[in-house]
Amino acid sequence: MLSEKTDPIPQETLRALGFQNEERFFDALRNHPVDFPSWLYKIEKATSQEDREGTDAWAYTEFGRIPLQVKSSCRGFENFHRLHPNNPAVIIVVRATDSPGEIQKKTLRFLSKDIQSRQRRTAR
Repeated sequence: MLSEKTDPIPQETLRALGFQNEERFFDALRNHPVDFPSWLYKIEKATSQEDREGTDAWAYTEFGRIPLQVKSSCRGFENFHRLHPNNPAVIIVVRATDSPGEIQKKTLRFLSKDIQSRQRRTAR
């Protein structure tokens, strides 16, 4: 059986996909009804400087301000961790097929897990 060699996706295409999914993330949180839990006050877009440093958004919670990073794939997630091993951002993988409701649920699930982890670390 012959194996097909696939060409890597051009960097420009990856950036465009990342930008699209970042916009879909913000659209899901701004323009679609969502009931935030009482511990989550708001989610805001990061500044361009913060974005260059690895934070796409900030979640303001009763536990403090938590950085968020939006990625389009598990590979993007892994690359981010490899390039920024000490970045404390909660990473949300947003796929092109995710509905606004799915994006909201993922965001709340990963934020909740992160907060629980932070609480366990401070309780020690």
